[in-house]
Amino acid sequence: MNVPPQANEPACPRSKGDAAEVLKLVEKWLAEGNGYDASVWPVIMRDIEGNRISNRYRFKGSNP
Repeated sequence: MNVPPQANEPACPRSKGDAAEVLKLVEKWLAEGNGYDASVWPVIMRDIEGNRISNRYRFKGSNP
């Protein structure tokens, strides 16, 4: 039985060429040393900790 993909599922690469293009893009993103991730992570972590539903902290050493 072949199940059709859901409308909201991302498209998978159809060929090795498509996968190679995706890999190039990811490698380019990883090579960018612009510091964006380092500057944004504390904001994201603070929001995650601020909206947790338990008393336990999600990240070690992140007590506000």
